[in-house]
Amino acid sequence: MDRIDAVLAAMPATRAEIMAKTGLTKGAVQNAVEKLHAARWCYVSGWRREKRNNTGTFVQRLSAGPGKDRACTLKPLTQKERDDMRQARLVKSGDIEERRRGNLMRYYEQRAKSRKNDWLGPLR
Repeated sequence: MDRIDAVLAAMPATRAEIMAKTGLTKGAVQNAVEKLHAARWCYVSGWRREKRNNTGTFVQRLSAGPGKDRACTLKPLTQKERDDMRQARLVKSGDIEERRRGNLMRYYEQRAKSRKNDWLGPLR
């Protein structure tokens, strides 16, 4: 029962935070949370997005004690929001400039090849 006590002591937290606080494996935390939830010793007190910049999947925030599970009210990101975040990340890291330079180089190489082939075409 010491695992269950450790999980209860780590709450309120998400499953990943419980793993970090207690040092238990993912499976051990999952089993303990399932048993606690079935016995109504813990409940879902809220929801949040998993990854950085609030772009990941939804995860439950668990709290100890009896309570009513809260329904998820988070909305999924639209494609435009995801595209804007990706563009901002590429600009910030400098990758967008590197890609632009690479694309320009490929364009000029292809252009030079096609002009060379056009000029030498009849001599072959």
